[in-house]
Amino acid sequence: MNRGIGSLLSLLAICSFAQAIAASTPDLLMSCPPDNDLCRVLRENGLSVHRFDDLADMVAAAAPDSGALILADGYPDETTRSSLRF
Repeated sequence: MNRGIGSLLSLLAICSFAQAIAASTPDLLMSCPPDNDLCRVLRENGLSVHRFDDLADMVAAAAPDSGALILADGYPDETTRSSLRF
């Protein structure tokens, strides 16, 4: 992974985690495969993570100001595409 892109993704992830932790209900929503390492590690470290197979389902379940991550299983070779508008 390109070092600059990796640093940017890390910063975005940290901001999402901080936002989720600061919320009254510290939940983090993730659109990712069931065996995602980051999802597993976050859960093992006490964060409340709700994982979704479908990005549209995750967006529908998101509360205002909730933290959400969209993770591509094959990144950087494969990205997650969506027709959703935010």
